[in-house]
Amino acid sequence: MCFCILEPKASLRTIKSLSRKLGFQSYDFDPQENHHITTLWTSEVSLSKFHYDDQVVSYEAHHASSGKKIFLSFIYAACSKHARRRIWDVLLSHNSFIKDPWLVGGDFNVISSWNEKRGGRHLDDGSMLEFNSFIIQSGLIDLSSADPGLSWSNNQQGSRRIYKKLDRIFMNSEALLQMPRIKTSYLPRVQSDHMPILISLEQSGPIKSSFKFQRMWTDHEDFLGIVKKSWLEVSHLNGLINLQIKLTHLRKALALWNRSSFGNVDSRIEEHLSNVQQLDEDLTKGWDEKNFNDLQTEQNHLAEEKVPSSRG
Repeated sequence: MCFCILEPKASLRTIKSLSRKLGFQSYDFDPQENHHITTLWTSEVSLSKFHYDDQVVSYEAHHASSGKKIFLSFIYAACSKHARRRIWDVLLSHNSFIKDPWLVGGDFNVISSWNEKRGGRHLDDGSMLEFNSFIIQSGLIDLSSADPGLSWSNNQQGSRRIYKKLDRIFMNSEALLQMPRIKTSYLPRVQSDHMPILISLEQSGPIKSSFKFQRMWTDHEDFLGIVKKSWLEVSHLNGLINLQIKLTHLRKALALWNRSSFGNVDSRIEEHLSNVQQLDEDLTKGWDEKNFNDLQTEQNHLAEEKVPSSRG
């Protein structure tokens, strides 16, 4: 798994701590090279950086078990049309030698048509023409074109509110041939002005629900009592088998206690995310103060939900 954060606004120490807490074994963040792009990845892949500047960071990635190779380029585009030209030049240079699957994604800070903007004035300095010319010249395929989501908002109210499709994922023809099931989806915008993008390389089946330890449990006055009562139950077994039985019983006891004391946290989060996505989509069709207030309420609910601290 690979995870890219744009404009993290964080120190190297914070990024290192975040990487560990999220379960990633490696990270790449050098404020001297590019303080806008941070990359995290797990041990199942290895990344080797072959290009970086203030707007583009590119890697050659290898999957440990399959040995497959893929190139990745992450983009954080400048506001200036003239500065963005350096992105097109870099990517066209990459395109001349990359023969393996290649994914290019991030914040391009430009739209390709007026259909990708809601609100504000229709002023263009030629950026759309240059962007579309790059797409044609490179031959890259816009994976995000089928998704009508407008990935960025200025989060203003009323007539000042603007939506644009600034974030997208491209792939080359080799990626299309080798990864025919690849798809992208915009995730709900919660505490950012941009929507996250999820890239799925393979279709997967249902995932069995796993036990999650919630940090909020430790603040509850009954927590230690539940743990102690479960742990003192006699299993009449010894050694590691006894330990396994005790851990299994403790997981079940905590899961039942969690449902009765806190409700289903995951279900609440999913419900809030679904509401955020629907309300945000409704606002792209027209301003509605009630929808805006409801959106802020749902976003606040999500921010208040506790994040699991570990997974068993």
